[in-house]
Amino acid sequence: MDVVKRYRLIVIEDNAQAIGAQAAIPGFNGTTVTGSLGHAAAISFYPTKNLGALGDAGAVVTNDDKLAAVVRALARYGCDRRYHNIYRGLNCRIDEM
Repeated sequence: MDVVKRYRLIVIEDNAQAIGAQAAIPGFNGTTVTGSLGHAAAISFYPTKNLGALGDAGAVVTNDDKLAAVVRALARYGCDRRYHNIYRGLNCRIDEM
């Protein structure tokens, strides 16, 4: 945590297989629940994961409003509002049923 704070890094936790688990030490938010240890957590809904979907899917969870705004814009092909791209967007969609 000292290195993260010193260099002002962002910790993104891979929580794909750890939903509902507890960590041995508290994270940045003071909790030991996985998915809330870092600044954000990525959750995979791939069919073979603990919480599977019918195809490739996922989610990002965070309590940081600025980071959430970046993730939302990336989910909308780089737009923060209609016809206003602030990032280079990608067209990546969940598989059809």
